[in-house]
Amino acid sequence: MRTKTNYKKILYGLIFFIISSDLASSSPIVITVKFKPQTINIPVGQKDATLADIDESRMQIKKYFEKLSNDIEFEKLIPKAKPADTLYVNEKGEVKKLNDWSQVFIVKIPNSNKYIMDIINDLVKFEDVEYAEPPVQIKYELTPNDLHKEGNQWSLTKINAEDAWDITTGSSSITIAVIEQGVASHTDINNKLTGGDGGSSGYHGLMVAGVAGCETNNNIGLASLGYNTMIIPKNHTYDGIVTDIRDAADPSEDDADIINCSFKTVLYDGDEYSSYNYSSVEDAIEDAIAWDKIVVASAGNPPNTGEGDQDEVPYTVWPAAYTGVIGVSATNSSDTFPGGYNYGSHVDLSAPGIDILVLDSNNDYSTQSGTSLSAPLVCALAALILSNDNSLSPTQVQEAMQTSAVDLGTTGRDDYFGYGRIDAYEAVYNLFVPQVYSTIQSALNAAVSGQTVFVSSGTYTETISMKSGVDLIGENMVNTIIDGTIAFSNDDYAGIEKLTVKDKITIYNSDNVTLDHIKSGHSDCYIESISSELELNDLYFDQSQSKAFYGHDCGISAGSDFGFTSGVKRV
Repeated sequence: MRTKTNYKKILYGLIFFIISSDLASSSPIVITVKFKPQTINIPVGQKDATLADIDESRMQIKKYFEKLSNDIEFEKLIPKAKPADTLYVNEKGEVKKLNDWSQVFIVKIPNSNKYIMDIINDLVKFEDVEYAEPPVQIKYELTPNDLHKEGNQWSLTKINAEDAWDITTGSSSITIAVIEQGVASHTDINNKLTGGDGGSSGYHGLMVAGVAGCETNNNIGLASLGYNTMIIPKNHTYDGIVTDIRDAADPSEDDADIINCSFKTVLYDGDEYSSYNYSSVEDAIEDAIAWDKIVVASAGNPPNTGEGDQDEVPYTVWPAAYTGVIGVSATNSSDTFPGGYNYGSHVDLSAPGIDILVLDSNNDYSTQSGTSLSAPLVCALAALILSNDNSLSPTQVQEAMQTSAVDLGTTGRDDYFGYGRIDAYEAVYNLFVPQVYSTIQSALNAAVSGQTVFVSSGTYTETISMKSGVDLIGENMVNTIIDGTIAFSNDDYAGIEKLTVKDKITIYNSDNVTLDHIKSGHSDCYIESISSELELNDLYFDQSQSKAFYGHDCGISAGSDFGFTSGVKRV
């Protein structure tokens, strides 16, 4: 987020501190502490603890707290957490490790003259403490422009959203949780909110949520890439960022499929701040990933030095830099990298983020810029992919977006665009083997009419059954090799292209089947077709083969370079 302190619309809530940035004051000092197991003993479900609840074997740390104050309060961050809650078995039967939250407490120290960082430095020296840190503070990654009603959604055109919607408009069963200060009311999104937290005037959340999933095809306002995707609004003014991330992902709570983090975590020191890695946030993100959730985060804006931002490009930004998180940088309408924006090894993908038309206060609209708006576009694309096949893992969804992205920078991945700018149509149109699906048949089974299974170079030992309306295309004819049969059976409007096939191709009762750039990879390879309408182009079979084609009751349209050199039989 980028806004000057004299900016009129402070009500946007674009600057939000979870706790006062005054780190040494007369107010109680608040610290998040993860103790070693059995340091503080209270019943599961109980939230509050006192010094008396510290285990008798932990006398050193108890005495330290007593020196600070006898009125210290301990508030368990997740009251229901217990040590046994560290293993999770997903729907595939895979066992995932979760973090232990049973000893994570918010410690409130009243009437202390000590500086908060001095106390933290003291605490981390104790064997009973795994980590100690200030409460999480964040900065939103948004740069406000003047409010206006004119403009268009160039970003959706750039990423081919309308073509993607021809394949899928998403599903209301797929949800995106936005980790925000809530989502303010707007007629163009109110019907798209489900679960989560209410009671908010979160205008940054409104903008982010609208990009991901505002109501579409309703004759008012804007369209969203997510279309039918539902939005879970989180409001961290209630329980904090850490709890919101965990609750959004927890299968027993919000159980969101995708989590959007359009912010960077920072540490304030007086009027200055810089990016900061909080262990509690990292643990929450790790749990979300263990629960098989897709986590997307903004990669960072130009530092706002006028507000005391001490970061210097390129800087590491969290949570985008955490393992398993998809970090998203911004692009502009010219598909170039915007000047001054952050980049680095944490960037996985890029998406439009400059001059984006968004929902705003009072049922109005405005143009805004920032990676805060790039991240929810990636979330929305992930939702469309899941709506086609909700069995895909987060890694498979990420691979689909990366493999289909438009490579804008240095060939391959680079620190500015990651693997490229997202292309919604290519991501939902193509099913990639082996990047997303391990076998060709598994991709064909998942495909719907209108999609293409794209196969990278390699040898695939499979018996393949085609599907109506689905094309199978290799990376190139010579190096994409099928060591097995390919069968069309009552499969209309399907085709194969750029493949070498080592066994026969059978086509039964299938109309409008296309074979293009197909090469025989073995003397036993031939095409057998019965009662089918075929289009054959650029087929290459060796002269030594006794039979290249056998057809009965077939209609054939032969294109250029019809490469049957001998053994062609048609009856």
